[in-house]
Amino acid sequence: MIKKKLDLRNFRCPENIMLLRKKVRNMNFGEYLLVISNDFSSKRDIPKFCQFMNCKLINVEKKNSTDYHLLKKNNEM
Repeated sequence: MIKKKLDLRNFRCPENIMLLRKKVRNMNFGEYLLVISNDFSSKRDIPKFCQFMNCKLINVEKKNSTDYHLLKKNNEM
């Protein structure tokens, strides 16, 4: 399993979602991405982003004030 990491701590919407979109667009299908964020809106925005960008949200964990989202880029539709 190839896992990339994107640390978005201290970025706020919409900049964090724009950076996430750029990262996902450059990933290969089937790759995993760990997104680290402390923006309060990420719990809402990242699942919506996954629907829009054909990604699967595998897992979400919260540690202190930081959210960890594990995404997988799906195959082309």
